[in-house]
Amino acid sequence: MVSKQFPAGTNPAGFIKTATTISGKMSRLRIVLFIFTGIIVSVVVYSIYAYRGILNTWEETYRELKDYERDKSVPQPREEVISILLLVIDQEGLRGEGDMDKPGRSDAVLLCVLNIKTGTVTALSIPRDLRVRIAPGRYDKLNHAYAYGPEVSIVVIEDLLKFPVDYYIAFNYKAFGDIIDIMGGVRIEPDQSITSATNRIDEGFQRMDGETAMFYVRFRSDHEGDFGRIRRQQQVVEAMIRQAVNPRTFINIGGFSRVAGENMRHNIPKEFIFSHWRDLISLRGGEFEKIALEGFGVTIDSLWYFIPNRLHLLEVRERLRSEIDD
Repeated sequence: MVSKQFPAGTNPAGFIKTATTISGKMSRLRIVLFIFTGIIVSVVVYSIYAYRGILNTWEETYRELKDYERDKSVPQPREEVISILLLVIDQEGLRGEGDMDKPGRSDAVLLCVLNIKTGTVTALSIPRDLRVRIAPGRYDKLNHAYAYGPEVSIVVIEDLLKFPVDYYIAFNYKAFGDIIDIMGGVRIEPDQSITSATNRIDEGFQRMDGETAMFYVRFRSDHEGDFGRIRRQQQVVEAMIRQAVNPRTFINIGGFSRVAGENMRHNIPKEFIFSHWRDLISLRGGEFEKIALEGFGVTIDSLWYFIPNRLHLLEVRERLRSEIDD
């Protein structure tokens, strides 16, 4: 048997200790690498799962618009300027929840114009009681237009604003609240307290969950009435847009598939998402301009209508037109 010989003046015990220390460090490194690899694999698997779920849901909720003729007074859209009509649908008797393929009324109407070139978002709120022409010689409230199909809502808005509408997204209040919860809530700063028999929201900066945000945007029992409601809707929509393009939202994106289904409809092709997702994310830190159509109320045949101020309507048209004329 040959014994290991160590040079004079060396410490065999120290040698063994050093070797043991190195071995221990290598073991810890392998454990760290194993854990890190597991995390990466888990993220990749989750991403694939979530992506497939989102893609399937997006296709299931897609609805091609029926053919309609765009008025000649409406300019053609530009590729770098995207307009999306957001419609929050209240289906009568269903308490905000039901089959989106059945008739409903648009309780909130907002036109969002996304300018990819300038990185800005313009959100125009349009009162639901606006008196509009549904068909030649036939006038009705704007919120009734959706009952005839999203195409009618789009045609009415284009005729009003003389501005092209590229896409629409319609969802009911159930989806509205659930999507906010999936996002982890929205950050809102009410400028005054609002109270009902069952709810209360204090003024000041706060994070709202879906149920609270739903109460906030539907409340109109104060001196502002529908005008205050429109202002609050704009606040929440801005917060939702900023939160939606926040990378942190991706963690919970799989929940979107469970929420949408029968609660949302749209005509945005998946190819649009593929080609513009970077542009949409870049809008998070951009300027967000809020506009509310001004006007006054009148009663016609015992029904209350909102009539737009003609001068302000012309100013809004000019403002929107500047997005595609630059």
